[in-house]
Amino acid sequence: NNPWDLSRSPGGSSGGSSAAVAAGLSPLELGSDIGGSVRVPANFCGIYGHRPSDSALPRTGQSPNRPRLPNPTVWMGVQGPLARSAEDLELMFDVLSGPDTGEDVAWKLEIPPARHETLKGFRVAIMPSIPWLPVDTEIIATQEQVLGVLERSGANVSVTQPEMFGDLEDFFGLYYRILMTTMSAGLTPQQRAEAAEAARQRGGMTGDATANAMMATAFDYREWFARREYYRESFRVFFDDWDILLCPAFNALAIPHQDFNVPNADRTVEVAGEEIPYEHLITYPAVATLPGQPATAFPTGLSKSGLPLGLQAIGPYLEDRTPMRFASLLAHEIGGFRPPPGY
Repeated sequence: NNPWDLSRSPGGSSGGSSAAVAAGLSPLELGSDIGGSVRVPANFCGIYGHRPSDSALPRTGQSPNRPRLPNPTVWMGVQGPLARSAEDLELMFDVLSGPDTGEDVAWKLEIPPARHETLKGFRVAIMPSIPWLPVDTEIIATQEQVLGVLERSGANVSVTQPEMFGDLEDFFGLYYRILMTTMSAGLTPQQRAEAAEAARQRGGMTGDATANAMMATAFDYREWFARREYYRESFRVFFDDWDILLCPAFNALAIPHQDFNVPNADRTVEVAGEEIPYEHLITYPAVATLPGQPATAFPTGLSKSGLPLGLQAIGPYLEDRTPMRFASLLAHEIGGFRPPPGY
């Protein structure tokens, strides 16, 4: 349950960890993130969560559908810290990052310092709205308030995004194909064929992507990762001119509990007066997940109904300190963690 409202979800899949941190039952926790499962629970519970750069933290000990061996090589899925302050995120990141003890002895990780130590120095890109994805009006309002704080602090702020993004349909479709291929790794050929047919019947952006993923060949998979590299390059070029890409961590407030016997593909969620497919909810998390960028989810206040509001700061690859420090500096201006009533 979400400690702010027991009728609502704490987010997934690291919701229990986030709820424990928010409620004061634990000082720090570790979550996993391939569909936003660090940032979404942090956002729902009003705490801080950091999705590290791909490869910055060892993946040892968290291995669904993977060999239970030290630091398996996988894509997009990472582990990351959850805490009540951005400073604690950075502390936990420092403890956990780098190669495993006794493993990968040929290299070491040296994350550079944050690009700036005051908000005035930051170049902050505000991601444009996504035409096909509604966002809760209070999340839009909190982003506008943060924008005002940044401008008054002397930060360089503009609405822009990496050149390849467009309206994000191609980006999200690519992400979803890779995601579903990864998540279905344990299915038999017959189960994949049945899932593909059901997805074709359903259609739509996620239905088509799921059908492609279930029947993908090795050649398809190779081509998808080749396309992913172009998005990674687009981010590299983008962060030559910008330090942070700011956008919602999620497009809705903490959602009411749903019947989890109903498949994801058959669910909808009301956002800003529109019913949208449940599977579209991971679009904003995917912005950082597909290319492997570091991203810090941070609280920005409370909604009129008393639910946490928040955003995410996406940073340059292997410059994890930059989005974490940005979130820390913002907390001094807008306030940081607030404990849920009664905890």
